[in-house]
Order: sequence, then C-alpha cells, then structure tokens
Amino acid sequence: MSAIDDFAKFAINGEGTYQQGVCGSNSLLWWAAKDALSPGAADKETLLAPLRSEPLKNQMRNLCSGVSDSLVDFRVTGIAATLDQVLSKSKGWDGAVEAFNKSLPESPVPSQYKPESKATDSITDLYGPVPIDKAGGWMLYDMLWHLKFSRPGNPLSEMTGIDAREETPLLLADAGGEVVKFVVELLPGPAGLVTPDWWPMGLMVFPQPGSDPSLQAKFPDFLASTQRTLTAYLGKPSHRLRWRLEPWGSWDSWDSKQHLPASLTGRSCEAAVECAARAVLKKLQKPKGPILSQKYAITATVEPDGKLGIIEGLPHKCEAAQRKGLTKVLVAKDQPDLPEIRGLRVQPVAMVAEAYSKLKKLNETLEPYLGHLDELAAQWDYRTTPT
Repeated sequence: MSAIDDFAKFAINGEGTYQQGVCGSNSLLWWAAKDALSPGAADKETLLAPLRSEPLKNQMRNLCSGVSDSLVDFRVTGIAATLDQVLSKSKGWDGAVEAFNKSLPESPVPSQYKPESKATDSITDLYGPVPIDKAGGWMLYDMLWHLKFSRPGNPLSEMTGIDAREETPLLLADAGGEVVKFVVELLPGPAGLVTPDWWPMGLMVFPQPGSDPSLQAKFPDFLASTQRTLTAYLGKPSHRLRWRLEPWGSWDSWDSKQHLPASLTGRSCEAAVECAARAVLKKLQKPKGPILSQKYAITATVEPDGKLGIIEGLPHKCEAAQRKGLTKVLVAKDQPDLPEIRGLRVQPVAMVAEAYSKLKKLNETLEPYLGHLDELAAQWDYRTTPT
C-alpha cells in the first residue's frame, strides 16, 4: 500500500496515529505528497480527497488536554490548500495565503515591511506567480520551496536560496524527555519578517492558553515565545528569518522512531532560540562551518534584561540529553536541584550572552580543561585561604 493510501485512511477514517499521520518532517503527509508529485503518478485524486475533507481538520482540534490550538485550523487549511492547488495545477493561491496569514498568534509583519506583488524565481517558474504582499504569501512560498528542493527525512538536501543557517539542540520534558533540533535560516525577502516553516513541521499543535491565568501558567505559548524572541533579537535586520523544528537523528521512512512531538508548550526554548539567532546572524560574516556545538544545549527562559530564568522538567531533559550523546546542558544560575548524570555536565549560567559563548563549537576542544578548572574552583575556599 502506498503512502497516499495510508494517508487517506488516516485522514478520513482515523486509522493509524496522529504522530505518524501528520507530525514532523518525516510525516506520512510529506511522503504521500512526494509520491503524488512524482513523474507519472496516477493516484493524485486519492490524496486530493482527504485534503479536501472536514475529518482531517477535525482530527487537529483539541488534542492537548482540552487546551485547544485555535490557530491549527489555519495551518491545516493553508497546507491542504497549497497541496490541492499544486496537485490540481490550479495555481490559485488566495485561500492558502489568507489561511497562512492567520496562522500566527501575533502579526509577524515588521514595521519596515515593503509589500511586493509577487516572487519571480525558480519556484515561480514551476508553480506560477506567488503573491508576497502579505506574510502568508511568504509562508506559502516556503512550502513550495520545500516541495521543489526538499525530500522527507532530509529537509535540506539542497541549500538553494538560503543565505545562512544554524541549528542547536532543544530539550523537551515530554514523554520522559526528548531532544529535537531548532533550526533558523536567513533568506532574501522582507527584512525582519519572522515566520515558522510550516511544511517540515507537519501539523504540530501549539496549545493556546487563552485568558485563563491557570492555563497560561500551565501551557505557556511556545509559538508566541519563539516568534517574540527571534523578532526581538533581530534588531535592525537585513534578511527575513524562518525557523522550524527537526527530529534528532535520521530516518528512512515516515514511520521511523525519529519524530517530533505531537504538541509543544512552554518558554524554556527561549534561551536556545536566542542563541541560535545570534549564531545565524554571525554566519553572515561567512565563518566556516557551524558556530554552535551539537553536543551542548541550553534550557532556560530569557528575561528582557538577558537574565536566564528557571524551567521545569530539568531531570527528564538532562536524561534525554545524555541518551542522545550531548555532553553539556546550560541552565539558569538560580535553577534548583541540578541533576547529577554521568557523562553530562550541567552548568549554571547567569546571562544569555554568556551562555552563547559557552555553546560555541570551539569550546568542544577546550571542554576537558574547562571542566577541570571548574572543579578546582569549586574546591578552593577563598574565605579560609590565607592572604
């Protein structure tokens, strides 16, 4: 049975699981689209039917402990409408642009944004003119970019159109702890425009806490926190920026065990997000190779003055980091009850700027010596040392 048939069964009859059906860059939807867009594909209608069905949208609602993601309908509609137009070769993008434009909790359009009527490049040569006078048009453009240049399991098989890219591990406390990649990219386009890269993230749920203070405390908004952190750090930008999550590791099929979580909440991403933004802007100066180490991670909130804040779920996050081969996790200086895990160094840090310097790949060769110096400093009691 093809991936298209499998996705149709999931979308219309609910067979299979949400995790396998739509979540992440190894999602069944991506594999189904790949099959449908292959030369000579004869069963495009089998994929078009579920994309146009209401049951698919219904499965995306109210998936996280009763806290709904009111914006998921727009993401579902935008993704489904884009694939519908590509498969049917209609090239009528208004529905997708409108849906994507409403897919974020806050307007991502910077004040200096200068509307353009359409994009003209290899993407439009294939799919026709893409309206980019709104932020939703750029999210549509990015989805078409992936359909042309990417493939499931390797979202960046080609670097066409990307000026700079950086990634860093992101620690999650869900399901006993997990590690994913947070990726940021700088691309040509409206300076300061920050948008999620919806297609490789599948149809993840980002629960919106609404106005209830108890729910706001329990389900902080990951999506809004990420958008605000990136927008705030860009300052006077020269590029547009898109971000996404990718599974940690590699996979060969949509049902691989490497996947993204079905839903995501919290502000503990903020420090990692800002450090990734710092690194990708530095890449514009053309340094060779990645700036941030893939063996180090940070989990903390960030206050307006740059001070790191404490988070929950640290033991699970550190256990996941150790399982994935990470060697150091940075946390806020005030973080209580630091876990002790063999092979993993948990290091408190006060400010996000200091954390950024400690996350650099350059530190990997110095780490054994730095760790030894920290141990000596901890043993040295300045209060009793004679002068």
